Amino acid sequence: QMLVGWWLVFCLIIATGFKSSLISHLTVQAKSRPIETYEDLTKLNNWRWAIDTWLMRGLPRDYFQTHKSPVIKEINRRLEQMDADPGLKEVAKGSFSIINYEKYIGVIIGTRYTDKMGYTPYYVSKKGIVVTPFYGWAFRRGAPFSDLFSRLVRQLDGTGIIGYWLKDVIAQRVRERKVAAVFTKTQDAQLPPLGLNHMQGAFYALFFGVIVCLLTLR
Repeated sequence: QMLVGWWLVFCLIIATGFKSSLISHLTVQAKSRPIETYEDLTKLNNWRWAIDTWLMRGLPRDYFQTHKSPVIKEINRRLEQMDADPGLKEVAKGSFSIINYEKYIGVIIGTRYTDKMGYTPYYVSKKGIVVTPFYGWAFRRGAPFSDLFSRLVRQLDGTGIIGYWLKDVIAQRVRERKVAAVFTKTQDAQLPPLGLNHMQGAFYALFFGVIVCLLTLR
């Protein structure tokens, strides 16, 4: 009786642990490590990437073609050209990344591929690269307020206000585009609903464990 009692306790613990693990896997999806840098791209097997077609008519083309880094050379060698929307659809299929300006692609994702709760299936790297500064203010030579203006810009940039303004402008642009167009989430960007066919293996394993327990108790 003591042996049977401890065996029942053991079976109860195993069954409870299996049930908890099954529920957690069905409710919370596992997350893979995000791709942050070009080095991460080149280390992946059977992975493709592309850049927006219009970007290869300007500075990014020179950046990829003249860069001396082996990683950038490998990126350029396997680089495809694809517009933003087809590229995002390829990303949704998997094993694909798209290279684009963060602010530009952020507006597209926020407008067309983000729901009302703020969820989007796409991830934008937090470690983007700066190709070159291309914004500036023009003043006549010897302007008395030039130094004061430059110091003020550096102070605003250092306190993070400029970054905050940029995020606010992008968010406002996304809201305007959502109001102007009917938001439709593409089927490729949606995850398939969980059905019984996804859980058959887990139930078979559970039934097998129950049968083994019953036979052992007999």
